Amino acid sequence: MPIYGVVGTSTNSKTEYTRAIALDIVEAGSVKESLPNKVYEGRAKSIGTCSVIVEVFDEMLEAMFTDFPGENGRNRKIESQSITNC
Repeated sequence: MPIYGVVGTSTNSKTEYTRAIALDIVEAGSVKESLPNKVYEGRAKSIGTCSVIVEVFDEMLEAMFTDFPGENGRNRKIESQSITNC
């Protein structure tokens, strides 16, 4: 009796992690005030299969400072490949 089915299929799962860095730069003299004077605010987010942020931290930091300080209030998307040891 022949067996019928879909040929060449399989199931698998892949976990993706979201890593984030938040960086605020303030004027040194304003740190003692109740509301320090922020001169730069940077955020970076990375999505990938490595759960260890140290493996992608350098690439995230480099992307954050590409064309520093950049256009005020604008979001940018920078794609970068990293070599990880995960």
